[in-house]
Amino acid sequence: MNYEQLKDTLIAKVEQELSEYKQNLMKNCTPEQIVEKSYETTFKEEIISILNCLTIGRNEIKTLLKEDNALNKMYSNYEKRDGSMVLE
Repeated sequence: MNYEQLKDTLIAKVEQELSEYKQNLMKNCTPEQIVEKSYETTFKEEIISILNCLTIGRNEIKTLLKEDNALNKMYSNYEKRDGSMVLE
């Protein structure tokens, strides 16, 4: 796969993860819980937007593609960094 195909595959993967996350919220959470999760939801959307604009190394893309929940992992890393926008 060339670079663009790898990146497109990663974007599709994290977009699918976000869709599943939102569907899970809608099925299993009260409206109050959904509101409580709105920051996480919004930031996960922002992560995808950032990924679309970044030039990421092939190895980083391959590593993220191997992750079961890449989007959630990136969000968790963000939380641990107290708001730093560095994606790992």
